[in-house]
Amino acid sequence: MGITEGVTAVVVTYRSGPTIETCLRSLPAAAGERPLQVVVVDNASDDDTLARVQASGVPADVVKRDSNAGFGTANNEGLRRASMPWVVFANPDTWWPPGSLDRLVAVAASHDEAIICPALENSNGTLQATVETDLTASRVVRGMLRLGRAVRPSVPPASGPPVEVDWAHGAAMCMSVELARELGGFDERFFLFFEDLDLCWRVRQAGGVVLVAPEVRVGHVGGASMKRSGGDAWVAGQRVRGLARFLSKREGAGAARAYAAAALLVYGLTPTAVHRAMARAAFGVLRSAE
Repeated sequence: MGITEGVTAVVVTYRSGPTIETCLRSLPAAAGERPLQVVVVDNASDDDTLARVQASGVPADVVKRDSNAGFGTANNEGLRRASMPWVVFANPDTWWPPGSLDRLVAVAASHDEAIICPALENSNGTLQATVETDLTASRVVRGMLRLGRAVRPSVPPASGPPVEVDWAHGAAMCMSVELARELGGFDERFFLFFEDLDLCWRVRQAGGVVLVAPEVRVGHVGGASMKRSGGDAWVAGQRVRGLARFLSKREGAGAARAYAAAALLVYGLTPTAVHRAMARAAFGVLRSAE
């Protein structure tokens, strides 16, 4: 595939009214001369998201779901409608500088079997910590119990060639449509969180690589739709469930139980609503594994 081939931008929305216009309006200039298809999959938003999509004036294939089946499921629906050789899964709270999408696809075209992510930046131009190292139950539990280094993302290099990473946060991920479909897209058992880790892991298991391209910068608000969904406690519970699901998939049910037990111990002893929600989610994982 050549670097002049087109790209499909799949944007999943849920209560994304405040950010979706900016995201969509940035995409045509970001694609440059490259053919662009935009697919918006809305997870039954009950705000003005769809009105904002129309107001953006950007031609888009809009899929209106009757219910919120999760981030991965909606992305897969967009993937099925992709008509270009390349796809970028873009969060609705990203904004794309002119030429950035074109450059990201050009990087992807020079690597076989790869996921390419841009460097995500805040509105003030500082880089976000989006690079992660491999997650295993042992590493996660040791970090939680302060028996090892805490699991934290790191900031990618500010410049230079693409760097290979274990996985990167999925606010903007580019790959060939062929590869995405061969892998079956996102695992729809993940409702929210760690579906990006799972996809990166499966690419690497298949012999591919995950790269971050520091020279391609994309703006990212971060968590805009999540803050308008079920609140901080609900979001925190989803993180626990998502990580437990990944560990179970990768290492077996025992790994998920070990993580959930550690999470119940750590978060069950703290009084905040967020931590209580995480403890309840961990308890749910333990019960489901019985």
